[in-house]
Amino acid sequence: MRSLDWIAFGIAGVSGMVGHMAIIRASQMANAAKVVPFTYTQIIWMTGLGFLVFGQWPDQWTMVGMVVVAASGLYLWYREYTLRKKNG
Repeated sequence: MRSLDWIAFGIAGVSGMVGHMAIIRASQMANAAKVVPFTYTQIIWMTGLGFLVFGQWPDQWTMVGMVVVAASGLYLWYREYTLRKKNG
């Protein structure tokens, strides 16, 4: 392996660590129902990066899975919002 590969691996590792630490910190500071929808943006980012870096687009079943995951998250967010609003 070239040294440039190791530098890229290091940058990817540090970036992933910082991202996970930010999500953990956000989960400590706020209600999980408010934090989790932001993690669903990872689907969008990874789809875009997969296309840009590898030239791959998700197949139909992957897209169906993305929609199911996003819809369930949005449903939970909506349900928590309405319950909180109802209970004052």
